[in-house]
Amino acid sequence: MEKITLRTTHHHQSDIFIDTDFTHFNTIMQKINADERSVFAIVDEKVNELYGSRFPFPKMTIKADEAHKTLETVELILHWLMGQGAGREALLLGVGGGVTTDVCGFAAAI
Repeated sequence: MEKITLRTTHHHQSDIFIDTDFTHFNTIMQKINADERSVFAIVDEKVNELYGSRFPFPKMTIKADEAHKTLETVELILHWLMGQGAGREALLLGVGGGVTTDVCGFAAAI
């Protein structure tokens, strides 16, 4: 597992965890729960079929192909998050490949 910490000029930081499987998932979730933050996941529909039962928090599945790497998909994510009551302090997990993490990261940034 790799951890990347991003720091802004306003002394905020965000941690990004990169893993190729779910070996470290429980460790990451324990760290997140210690922070007592709301957790939401955006999950590739194919990954959800395999590992969806491992997520004990609200999740949204998306079709993760290049045709869905759009602002429309980001807008759907944002509307879903608002409907879930997510605030700026919420933690958003992107679980899947490049398309999933790209649209999830963009949604988290705005």
